[in-house]
Amino acid sequence: MSDVAISIKANLKNVNGSDHIYPPTFAGVGHNFVALDKGTGKAKAVQVDSVGSFANRIEAELAALGILPEITTSVANQTLSVNELPHRIYDAILRDSFLGEDSWRNSDIGHQLLSSTTKNATALLLMLHDTSLGGWDSHAGKSVKGVKISRSVSCEIWGYDVFVAQHTSPKN
Repeated sequence: MSDVAISIKANLKNVNGSDHIYPPTFAGVGHNFVALDKGTGKAKAVQVDSVGSFANRIEAELAALGILPEITTSVANQTLSVNELPHRIYDAILRDSFLGEDSWRNSDIGHQLLSSTTKNATALLLMLHDTSLGGWDSHAGKSVKGVKISRSVSCEIWGYDVFVAQHTSPKN
């Protein structure tokens, strides 16, 4: 399968009418700038929205519509949906969970889901209803041969010709 993409360039406006945006920050990095000149405060680009953030919002919307099944696990007296786990159905939390007496991987449902492939994702589609955001079973013990299902939907938003505003805080 070849890679196919639709790229849209558009002038977006802030919903509150401001000329300023506040892009997300990333641990250990801060804002994700491309070619930031700290002397002038100008950058070629800044990341405004990421693939992961988009995926989380889409999953939340699908869950709110009630079209995603609820596969849950309990950790430290907290019930988590598979859609809340960082790596979804392939997350280590599920890998280390038990369904009755069986480990998740050896349970009937776990075995069906984890034996899905890109050529036969029937179990994933029947039980999860959504593979559009992709997944990778990096815990399969097969290293690079673990199941990898590419995203069919993703989104990134970048701002271009960026000028970094300097903030000052009032003295107490």
